[in-house]
Amino acid sequence: MAEYIEKWTKDYRISVLPVELTHVLGVVHLPMIHSDPFDRLLLSQARTESLVIVSADRIFRDYPVDRIW
Repeated sequence: MAEYIEKWTKDYRISVLPVELTHVLGVVHLPMIHSDPFDRLLLSQARTESLVIVSADRIFRDYPVDRIW
């Protein structure tokens, strides 16, 4: 599995974003719209790094983050 992921990230030029302390701390600044900790961490990463969330999850649209899909 790891070999497949490494190949896929290389082939499609995908960068892996590590979880930093600033991302974790940023979670407390998000509105408590829902309580999924992983989703909240992804949202915090996007806000901290000025990235766009790619997700069909409609709950993401209620957060102050740009979203595609």
